[in-house]
Amino acid sequence: PTKFDRGWCVGRASGLGGDTWERRDRVQNQEKGSTMAEKTCVLIKPDAVGRALNFAITERLEKRGFQLLACRMLQATKEQAEAYYGSDKESAAFLTSGPIIATAWQAPGVIAAALATAGDADPAKAALGTIRGDLAVDPARNLIEVSKDAAAAKRELALWFSADELNAAPAPPTFGKAKAQPAAAAATAAGTDQPAAA
Repeated sequence: PTKFDRGWCVGRASGLGGDTWERRDRVQNQEKGSTMAEKTCVLIKPDAVGRALNFAITERLEKRGFQLLACRMLQATKEQAEAYYGSDKESAAFLTSGPIIATAWQAPGVIAAALATAGDADPAKAALGTIRGDLAVDPARNLIEVSKDAAAAKRELALWFSADELNAAPAPPTFGKAKAQPAAAAATAAGTDQPAAA
């Protein structure tokens, strides 16, 4: 099974059964954030997952100031892909060709900001500094899909996440922060019950 554990996202079960992948330091009772915040959906497509670009992409979104609400790795079904793309059968078929990562983000003005961060759908036209401008070359393999407007964001988020997941408190960013692992936890991870020697 494909793992997506880069220091901030942990799968609650093995395999690609659509389990929610959450921040390991999620705080359920913290403030929900600004009431002006929008939500948007960013899909990390099979080409990006296959090239192990998932962390590079999500790190850019976090550094932009977006808050991650939910993250799920799964194998999209034909029905889900067609519901997402509508009449675009070719794109729907590609979405089911490998694992994807569905992510939900929140921030004031996040819909327009995420589109700008992604860059033009044709990587040849995308500005350098955008995700597609820096990391993609093929319009048919352009790494991500981003909600175009508020109506699209609402519809797309509902395809991949429950209302409870979307209303959970966002976790603080963790990029660039190395967290010390307690000795007891380190010992457990190493397969021993004894804390590591100081």
